[in-house]
Amino acid sequence: SATEDDELTIGASPDATLAFVFTMPANANHQREFPANRPVRYLIGFQNRGEKDFIIKSSETSFRYPMDFNYHIQNFTQGQYNRRVAPKEEVTVDYSFFTHESFAGRPLGLVVNLHYEDVEGRLYVNNVFNETITILEDDTSFSTETGFLYLVFAGFIVLALFAAQHFLNKLSRKTGLQKK
Repeated sequence: SATEDDELTIGASPDATLAFVFTMPANANHQREFPANRPVRYLIGFQNRGEKDFIIKSSETSFRYPMDFNYHIQNFTQGQYNRRVAPKEEVTVDYSFFTHESFAGRPLGLVVNLHYEDVEGRLYVNNVFNETITILEDDTSFSTETGFLYLVFAGFIVLALFAAQHFLNKLSRKTGLQKK
């Protein structure tokens, strides 16, 4: 009798061709840098070159420790597709996730696996992306700390203007009294 391990194939089916591309952020396909607190989106293209149907089950995305990709830092929710791909058909599936600010300034391993099966029930897991990426600090959004500093600085300027006005008023009164 066949066990589940016998039916699981790590890698692509010879009848399937897969492609991977980031759609957000725009420069991610070349620089592998992602801003913190921003969405990351990608597309996986699946081409069935065989004579049997495939069913795209899901994709799994995770951050891994860059020195040991077996160590998971964060798993994201699986993208569930359950999409049938007929022979000679092409299908594109998408997924998005957010990078948390706590990862800013750190290199991370980004791993994306696609799970699919053929009509005979053979399961395939294909690694479509497995590289080290960098999460950048998000300097484009409003920072509450910076906003508070600007508010305090504006308060000091207003206070200095009131003090200067008060001093000039006192000075002009004294000089005005001496002239009489």
